Amino acid sequence: MVFPPGNFDEETVIGRRRWKQAQILATHFWNRWIEEYLTTLHVRQRWLKSQRSVRVGDLVLVSDKRIPRGLWPIALITRVFPGPDGKIRTVELKTKDSVYVRPIVKICLLEENES
Repeated sequence: MVFPPGNFDEETVIGRRRWKQAQILATHFWNRWIEEYLTTLHVRQRWLKSQRSVRVGDLVLVSDKRIPRGLWPIALITRVFPGPDGKIRTVELKTKDSVYVRPIVKICLLEENES
């Protein structure tokens, strides 16, 4: 999956006014993408119907508001850590550069591993 780069410099867009306009449009797109599409990846019907939990081998997007638009890493779940209730609350993720441990509320499932 490839995300639009969204970070424009003044050399690629002619004129300062057009550069600012391109930055505003990219930021607007990123914010709408987070609010409208990313929320569809988080299933909110957990009390109404049962759904499968994340598992090892799932491909996820790691959401982090501190990282600039378009640069959120895609990771593979390598380990899962259940809470006291037996439900998975935290996962270990492997990206191309490093390994993270994140709560499941900070990840979005992109693909389901069929195995």
